[in-house]
Amino acid sequence: MQDKIYRIDLIPEREFLLWTLRVEEGDQGESKVNDRIREHLDRGMDWARLRQMAVYHGVLPLFYKRLAGLDEGVVPAGEKERLKSLFLINAQHNLRFSQKLVRVWHLLS
Repeated sequence: MQDKIYRIDLIPEREFLLWTLRVEEGDQGESKVNDRIREHLDRGMDWARLRQMAVYHGVLPLFYKRLAGLDEGVVPAGEKERLKSLFLINAQHNLRFSQKLVRVWHLLS
C-alpha cells in the first residue's frame, strides 16, 4: 500500500503566521526561522488579515513577541505599533481575569 502525501496549500499570511510561531532549538534553528520570516515579509503581507488571524487563533502574544524581536525596519513601524497595542490590551484583559480568579479562589477558601 502506498503512503499518500497530502499537501495543504496555505495562503501567504497563514504560512507566515505559522513561521512566526515556530520554535527551533539552537541559534542555527532560530536563524533559519528568522530568515524565512524575512523572506515572507519581503513578498508583502496583508497585515489586517494577519492581525485578525493571530487574534482569532489566540496567538497574538507569541506573534507579537517574535516580530518585536526582529531587527528594526523588518516589520513596518505602524504595524509594529498596532500589534503592540493589541498585545497590551490582551495583557490587561488577562490581568483582569487573573484578579477575578484570585477573588473567586479567596471566596472558595
